[in-house]
Amino acid sequence: MCGIIGSVGKCNHYQMIIDGLKLLEYRGYDSSGVGYLVDGKIEVIKSIGKVKNLEKKLKKFNASAAIGHTRWATHGKISKENTHPFISNHGIFSLVHNGTIDNFLELKKELIINGYFFHGETDSEVVVNYLEYLYLLNEDMDESLFLLDKKLSGSYSLVILFNKENRIYFLKNQTSLLISKIDNGYLISSDLYAFNQELVNYYEIEDHQYGCIDQNDVKIFQNKNNIKLKFKRTKISSTRLIEHECYLEKEILETPELIEKQIEYYTLMNGKNIPSRIIKKLKEATKITILACGTSYHAGLIMKRLWKNKNIDVILASEFDCDTLTQYDENSVFILISQSGETFDLIKVHQLIKDHYVLGITNNVNSRIARLVDDHLNIMMEKEISVASTKAYFGEVIMLYLLINKINKLDNQDLLLLPEYLKKIIERKKEIVAMAKQIKKYPSLYFIGKGIDHDISLETSLKLKEITYIHSEAICLGELKHGPLSLINKKFPVILIDSGNVNKEAIKVAKNEIISRNGIIFQLDTYNEYSLNFLVEVYWGDLLALYVGKKLKVNLDKPRNLAKSVTVE
Repeated sequence: MCGIIGSVGKCNHYQMIIDGLKLLEYRGYDSSGVGYLVDGKIEVIKSIGKVKNLEKKLKKFNASAAIGHTRWATHGKISKENTHPFISNHGIFSLVHNGTIDNFLELKKELIINGYFFHGETDSEVVVNYLEYLYLLNEDMDESLFLLDKKLSGSYSLVILFNKENRIYFLKNQTSLLISKIDNGYLISSDLYAFNQELVNYYEIEDHQYGCIDQNDVKIFQNKNNIKLKFKRTKISSTRLIEHECYLEKEILETPELIEKQIEYYTLMNGKNIPSRIIKKLKEATKITILACGTSYHAGLIMKRLWKNKNIDVILASEFDCDTLTQYDENSVFILISQSGETFDLIKVHQLIKDHYVLGITNNVNSRIARLVDDHLNIMMEKEISVASTKAYFGEVIMLYLLINKINKLDNQDLLLLPEYLKKIIERKKEIVAMAKQIKKYPSLYFIGKGIDHDISLETSLKLKEITYIHSEAICLGELKHGPLSLINKKFPVILIDSGNVNKEAIKVAKNEIISRNGIIFQLDTYNEYSLNFLVEVYWGDLLALYVGKKLKVNLDKPRNLAKSVTVE
């Protein structure tokens, strides 16, 4: 959700920014723009739609510094006027911004009184003009950033061009912003992957830090105190497509092999790669609360379902607030689950629960959540590019399952069989494609399941709707007759999730209710004798959504209106 890239020094700024923007596309966006500094003048080029549209408009340029941005609309419609970068009224500053400013209307009124005007509707345009307003009052850039930080309420990563200096300035609070050293200069970005390096030396800017970078140096301040930098080094795995036509297909099909690696890593040496302190904390916890969003929330439901002898709650992070904290004692434990490790709702809720023990489970060891929590477990599913999360769901569920087995001293034989069962589903491509050909005709449908199969239906329904735009709902099997059955007819089908874990009589009754109303039932028979067959059903659901999407010729990797990493409220 939104992406920032900036470069300063003696480098090919055009290539750095364009390459960075392309690497940020996976996050989700609807417009993009570039700003660059040449001989004391800031030039800005913007475009609606894909980065390739911007690339067609943007001539190669020589500059001393440049910034780029991919925007996911929050404040204001999708338009050129609302696209980043923004230039201040007097042309002194250009700025790109990730985050949301809560008090921007109040600041806008103040600026209008002082003669400022606006072209668009965004909070970001207000920020660049307020920075200019402060600078014209005191003519000190560091002081202006300090005052701006005190004035702004909300979340913000700001990367700024200043027409008087060959530098990039920055200010950060709550949203991710990192600096990387390159030959003859520096890069700054909201995402490690935008640095386009296999081995990255980076510094993560902390909340309320501000400063500047030029060709030779980085200066960072906090509350006017100079901060000493400590760069870290990390390796970034390749995410190139080779034999697949889209990342969604690649990520679904590579899931069995990645699962094998994950299980092997966490079961070697009698599970030594899961620290004993984590097991001790979970085992002794009076209550375990899983906080997550979307697909990760669905993964958390499985832990609650499987660990029957433990007091476990699964709560959407956006629904957790201060009032909820009264339920917890000092031995309560929290688990934060996030594919990206940058989910804003979870980062925000961490401020409420940080006095308790917090375990993070993510697919990104370099993420903010991984750094905030007391302990972190990596699901090892490699980088996920497609907006629709598939392989990460399996990594999260398996990580939770491994924890349950280790705490309860159970073996992992059922987990070891899972990759082979998933591969058998891949071999049934013809059946799934034939089903997809039928399902693509319907504008709406239900997924139904009972017990753990309802938890699964929530995930399979989500995948179908976000990838294909077919409206789908996940319904508890026994709830059909309590309202949802009114929609069933030959034009409104049902997809049945049946992993073999549910009373067959209940399924038979539901089928009869549907058939008697001319309803159509889609179902793929899987391997009902297998204890983790519910995960096989999820895998089938992922493949089904993929093939329906292919039949409908939609953008499989970048569904409309959605972002990969949700970094704002």
